[in-house]
Amino acid sequence: MRNINGEYYYPATNALWFYAPTNGASCVPLWYEQELSGRYLNHCFYEPYEGVCNEIH
Repeated sequence: MRNINGEYYYPATNALWFYAPTNGASCVPLWYEQELSGRYLNHCFYEPYEGVCNEIH
C-alpha cells in the first residue's frame, strides 16, 4: 500500500520495471535496454534512461 501512495525506496526509487528471476539466478545488467538499479530479495529492478519517462527524470 505504501508504494501505491507514492513511497519508493532503493532499489525501486526510480524503477519502472522489475522481474523475479528463477531461484538462484542473477539479475541481468540490462533488461529491455534498461539498466539494473538493484535487487531486493528475488526481484530485479530496472530504471529507464533519462527521457524515457519524464515523470521520474
